[in-house]
Amino acid sequence: MVRLAVDTSASRPSGDDLEALADAVREAARTPPPSSEDLAESAGRPVRDATSAMEVARRGHLRILRSPEQ
Repeated sequence: MVRLAVDTSASRPSGDDLEALADAVREAARTPPPSSEDLAESAGRPVRDATSAMEVARRGHLRILRSPEQ
C-alpha cells in the first residue's frame, strides 16, 4: 500500500476543467471505435478469424474466451 500526503482541500475543479472534460467525453463519443481488423493491422499482428475463439462472458474490460476445440 502506498499513501500520498496530498492536501485535497486546497484544489477544486474549476469550471474550465469540467468543461474540458465534458468536451473530451463528447469527442470520444463521436469517434467510432476502431474495428478489430484495424487494431490488428496497426499492431502488425494477423487478424484472427471467427473460428479461432468465441467470447463466452465479459466482466468490465476482461473477456473469457472459449477455445474452438471445446
